[in-house]
Amino acid sequence: MLVYLNKERLCDCKLVYTLIIKNCKIPLFNDIIEGDLLIDNGKIAGFSKSGLARADNYYDAKGLLALPGGIDAHVHFRDPSSNKAEDFESGSLAAAHGGITTVADMPNTEPPVTNIEALRLKLERIKGRSYVDYMLYGGVGKTTLKNIESLAKEGVAGIKTFMISRFPALLSPDNETIKAAILEAKKANIPLLIHAEDLTVANNSINEEVKSYAIKRGCLCESLAVARVAELNKQLKGYVHFVHISCANSLQLIHFYKSLNTQITIETAPHYLSLTMDDLEKKGPYAKVDPPLRMKRDVEELLNGLRNGDIDFIASDHAPYTKEEKDIGFKDIELAPSGMPGVETTLPFLLNLFNKGLLSLNRLIEVFSTNPAKFLGIYSRKGVLRLGSDADLVLINLKQEFKVSSENLLTKTKQSIFEGMSFIGKPIATFLRGVLIMENMEIRSKPIGSFIKRSSNI
Repeated sequence: MLVYLNKERLCDCKLVYTLIIKNCKIPLFNDIIEGDLLIDNGKIAGFSKSGLARADNYYDAKGLLALPGGIDAHVHFRDPSSNKAEDFESGSLAAAHGGITTVADMPNTEPPVTNIEALRLKLERIKGRSYVDYMLYGGVGKTTLKNIESLAKEGVAGIKTFMISRFPALLSPDNETIKAAILEAKKANIPLLIHAEDLTVANNSINEEVKSYAIKRGCLCESLAVARVAELNKQLKGYVHFVHISCANSLQLIHFYKSLNTQITIETAPHYLSLTMDDLEKKGPYAKVDPPLRMKRDVEELLNGLRNGDIDFIASDHAPYTKEEKDIGFKDIELAPSGMPGVETTLPFLLNLFNKGLLSLNRLIEVFSTNPAKFLGIYSRKGVLRLGSDADLVLINLKQEFKVSSENLLTKTKQSIFEGMSFIGKPIATFLRGVLIMENMEIRSKPIGSFIKRSSNI
């Protein structure tokens, strides 16, 4: 929410600002106040009553709510990669459409980002093609432990490893590798991100029935992995972050370890807050993700965790695949890749929770913007509307009802697990550093996204 240095200083007073967003509603001091948002040279310069300040440019936001731009700390934009389902241009457009102004892209691209050369190759590939600001993760596995510190010095957002993975360079299946990764990340002052699924449990036999995939990689598979890593992290005094937590049991374990003052953060995704393994049976490979969808009890407990602070933030785990790749799974679920698009629907999903009374507005801002910014080491430059912060924001029509439709998505694959569902609350316009980049699905600027380095240590 908008924060002033003190209650008397409402703005950096000057005669003419770069841009004024007029007549918008802004969450302020546990209230929503209507007025003008003042922007100068890409930064938030303050807030005033409507009509009191002047600017070179104006945007009339009558009736719209201004929120800090969203920060999606978990996307797979497939760039560089032979995968044709997404690239940084299309993925960042989809992000802007969804009210997201900064993304953090995962390292399992081609080649995986496990060394400086791969990182620089990826940066060169993305340069000049992103509509939103971006951060990149490095990756680590049993064979690439020595590179963590050098990647951290290059400004990666964190280091990711998988306890189960088809990328050997990113695989940490055993305790010795995980311990080494925790210690190396600790030495580099950077968080270690964990995809927590136990390889031994996941390798159990499976038949071709769709639901059996979710049972094979059930909550034991995740919670056993969480317990192993959390205990090692406690012993080593490191900092681990669990991605896409999906089970009530895992949430309870992490709550316990957090109570011991260990450094642990967690995220979850909208599909784990709304869908169950019954949806996997109905939608087949299009609902296949890792970890799999769970039971209704898990959905309810995760929603409680989102409200009460046990879950630190929400991230889309945007991971699209082509129709051809997914359709293979109707014959054999094992053959279909795991993942689904989501970067465009995260904010509408959260707004719908707010409108249903299931999530407060302050908590929505925390899990969508503020907390991921803190996790990525870019708060308060981003993640908040306050004096001096980047003017990254999204204007919301809180009461607009719409149905999710593939025709209205900008991701390449034109797929959504929420297809046909009705949401209340829609992003209308997205600004990056004071520049209007997206408005009602229309692109309003060239790609101006920049690489953002992690700027604070843990």
